[in-house]
Amino acid sequence: RRPSAFLNIADHRANEPLAVAVISDSACFGVRVRMVSELPPQENRLDRLKALIRDCDFSFHDLSHVARDGRFRVPRFNMSFECGLTIGMTVDSSHKWHIMEKKPWRVQASLSDLNGFEPLIHFGTVKGVHAAMLEVFQRADQPPPAALNRVYRRVMRLYLTLKKRGYGTIFKSPLCFRSTIYAAQAIWEEE
Repeated sequence: RRPSAFLNIADHRANEPLAVAVISDSACFGVRVRMVSELPPQENRLDRLKALIRDCDFSFHDLSHVARDGRFRVPRFNMSFECGLTIGMTVDSSHKWHIMEKKPWRVQASLSDLNGFEPLIHFGTVKGVHAAMLEVFQRADQPPPAALNRVYRRVMRLYLTLKKRGYGTIFKSPLCFRSTIYAAQAIWEEE
């Protein structure tokens, strides 16, 4: 079985390139990304979420979306909730969780219980995501940053085509999410 990683990132247009970068980079390291969006709707979202997290070897929790959002202009707490849920559920397991953030030192200020755990700072850029993923998946035969960027650009083009054709986004459409995952794997194999 291929290792898998749960991706916890805010459903926001500005985060689409970052999410696609995590998906494409993970494919380059032989890891399949999982998100809640891939699961069909059921009555209890929390049970689905817990089962998905338990099934993954890694998780990436991007806590950088801290603005008020949506119709009600309220802050989003799903990312920090899912991060805490993951840490609590996997404390005695081999699951490896990672915190991602756009700005240095913000996690230490906003979630001081995580002090002592170094967040992966991506500066809100795809290049920053590449650097973070290279740090997490260090190995002797790791792909160079240029290869990660080539794969990302091709996957992103395909993702934008899917969106343009009405397939939705990776955050809301299981078909779009799965297609992006499969494309990343196929493009990396070609590379």
